[in-house]
Amino acid sequence: MSQPHHRDSVPSLLWPAGHDRSPGSAGISAQQSLDLGLDVLIRELDWDGRHSSQVRAVLLALVADAEVIAYRQAIVAELAADERLRDALAALLPSLADLAQPRSAGWGQESPLLLVPPRVSDLEHYVACIEALAAALGSEPDLRSAGLRGLRDYVAAVRAGEEFGALAAELPSLREQLDRAASVTIGLNLDRALRPVAATLVSINDEPFAGPRTLVQRLLSRSTPAARPGMTILRQIAERSPETDPLAHDLQQILNEVVQPVAAALERYGRLQARPLAALEPELAFMLGAIRFAQRRTAQGLPTCLPTPTDREHLLAGAYNPGLAIQLASAPTDRQNGASEPPVLNPIDFELGRIVFLTGPNRGGKTTYLRAIGQNQVLFQAGVFVAAQQARMLPADAILTHFPPIEGVEPGGGRLDDEARRMREMFAQATPASVLLFNEPLTSTGEREAQSIAADVLRALRLLGARTVYVTHLHALADDLATLNQGDGATIVSWTAGVDSGDARTYLIRPGQPAARSHAATIAEQQGITFAQLMRQLAERGVVRETGEPRT
Repeated sequence: MSQPHHRDSVPSLLWPAGHDRSPGSAGISAQQSLDLGLDVLIRELDWDGRHSSQVRAVLLALVADAEVIAYRQAIVAELAADERLRDALAALLPSLADLAQPRSAGWGQESPLLLVPPRVSDLEHYVACIEALAAALGSEPDLRSAGLRGLRDYVAAVRAGEEFGALAAELPSLREQLDRAASVTIGLNLDRALRPVAATLVSINDEPFAGPRTLVQRLLSRSTPAARPGMTILRQIAERSPETDPLAHDLQQILNEVVQPVAAALERYGRLQARPLAALEPELAFMLGAIRFAQRRTAQGLPTCLPTPTDREHLLAGAYNPGLAIQLASAPTDRQNGASEPPVLNPIDFELGRIVFLTGPNRGGKTTYLRAIGQNQVLFQAGVFVAAQQARMLPADAILTHFPPIEGVEPGGGRLDDEARRMREMFAQATPASVLLFNEPLTSTGEREAQSIAADVLRALRLLGARTVYVTHLHALADDLATLNQGDGATIVSWTAGVDSGDARTYLIRPGQPAARSHAATIAEQQGITFAQLMRQLAERGVVRETGEPRT
């Protein structure tokens, strides 16, 4: 008899055989997930609305092992290219999910009558899943991905095993034996007043009872009915307890004898467990959700790709924020203006410099760009498609964020104290393999003080050498980059969020020097108190004319 299959013997679609399944990184915290806007990705990758927790776990693990990433990418690529195989495996998801909740979990601990029928059902389900996997994978002799080849070989080995072969051959006869007990005939003795005084079990039948046959049925049907007709309607009866009802006790004893031969036969398969195979279901659902994500972006006219893992260069061409694309796809169409504008494609390039000093106008796309970097890094390290035309990407051991807090700061501390504390915590965790994303830090103090602190932070970032994007309104610091870049360390480069000649937002992120405007002027625009903004507000309220002249 072959040995039972253990959990680790079932190939994983997320982890190569024999590989350490720990992420190898600190993962992504709840705050970092909130900063990066990952919830929209999690919902999008949830295949059927039942797998959000599994999707979240995979994304937030932030696996840093390039071998694991490539292993997953190969499976995703193969499933994306083979619609027949993909559809066949997708159709198996409900059956695999059922294996995770066996009907006979207490096999061997309860009476045969209670557990034999569900145990037969579980084993039938298991055999059907193995056969369906064999049909889906066995007809693909040229599988390229190690994960799908391993799964195909595992299924073939199970089917070739003595235990599975005997089970598959014997199950139909075991089911037939159980199906012979479809009904029970009960005999009732009546007294002279026609009241029931005693009952006995007369026979066990292989056909169920039904209500009385109608006159039309008796006239038109010459064949044996599928169910034995009774004299009254077929009534549902409440559950009867063998402990308190003698007739129910007798029935259980007789049915135990009926199922005993089946129970004895099942003992040969007592160690066979179908549940380990169910571990494939959430992994397969994650892969299918990732492929659907890419298909939906294609339908939007947007590119996706599977990045090439690298240990040096990090470059995404034609990248965009996938969360924004998802939101635009689900947004109602404006009947007057048509569909919303698609996301702007931008490069994510750390070849020119490991530290990107990013400036630009308010609502110019800087925060969206920061999240595009973080979201695509998360997708890459999950082993699935990223939102870019093409990409070479370096795994990160952490994605550390410094975004403005949504809620208030801790009691007893000021805004600057909170910002400084979070910066210190970032440096306490960061390594040269990390990704650091700063979104408008140090806005809680004056411009001069903020520039001095930011300069110190940038010098420390050069020594750290981690990939960093530092979004700020401190434009004057860009003039000091030559000084800051002196000495050993990573290079700081200046990028800007562009505007056209009419000061309209283009959302293009490109290398360049910031526009010559002060931090205070940018804050004034951000708060809506420039002269043009205030005049427009007054005109909309009817306080002044649209020309700016006061009403008399």
